[in-house]
Amino acid sequence: MKKIFYLTIMMAAVLLSSANAEPGKYLFILSGQSNMQGMDQKLSFEPRVIEEYGRNNVLIVKEAIGGRPIRMWVHDWAAAPDWKVDPDIPNTKPPLKEENGILYDSMMQKITDATKGIAPKAIAFCWIQGERDARERHSAVYEKSLKKLFAQLKADFPDTPIVFVIGKLSDFGKDNKQAFYPEWEEVCRAQEKVALDTPHCTIFSTDDLNTGDSPPNWKTKKISQRVDDLHMSAEGYKIMGERFAEESIQLLNTILSSGNDKTAPEKITPAFINRSSE
Repeated sequence: MKKIFYLTIMMAAVLLSSANAEPGKYLFILSGQSNMQGMDQKLSFEPRVIEEYGRNNVLIVKEAIGGRPIRMWVHDWAAAPDWKVDPDIPNTKPPLKEENGILYDSMMQKITDATKGIAPKAIAFCWIQGERDARERHSAVYEKSLKKLFAQLKADFPDTPIVFVIGKLSDFGKDNKQAFYPEWEEVCRAQEKVALDTPHCTIFSTDDLNTGDSPPNWKTKKISQRVDDLHMSAEGYKIMGERFAEESIQLLNTILSSGNDKTAPEKITPAFINRSSE
């Protein structure tokens, strides 16, 4: 009888511990250049994902800074062997190796802080970037670089379902009409190729989002009119947030319903934390 009693107590303790364990949450990572930086996720993205999954089940991490090339997210990025600075394009410079991956590491630290060591239930990585690479003529390595970025994230969370949503560059540089962005079309094609080749990945157009009233200037508060602009309009940013949310939700629900639901929470140390000691 005593043995049965002790076994009952132990089983109850295990069940209570499981019930009190903090569940993994849906982690949404918003990253890229100025158009991601300019999107206020609280207007449309955040309300939609919270509506779908519940406020207590959602974490959002943002790492986006204007004018940054993809190499700042990719640890082993390298330019094409025949690459050189185009003297006709101002504010371009030879890439520095120490820049490689610095924004990725910053992003991952934010993720560690947000998750508090609990493995996410699933991850949606939302990406809009490439303007700087089109400007600096790095389109030849853009497809490979974006695939490396996705691979880094999957390596750092090997047991977590991950989906990828790409906001394609807009029609601002369509047909390479902008002299200072000579490889716009090439970057667009690279983005499309990555979306085609990558499982659980999609891409959406932003061609209709860069015409209209701008958001108020951060300093003067003035509003300007944008027409096929490099940056989205105020309404465009709102719609972009909706599209990122809807595409993320569709992919997440599909991947989780297919049997890839990693629900067991566990304490984790993302692989990137150990990279500095290698």
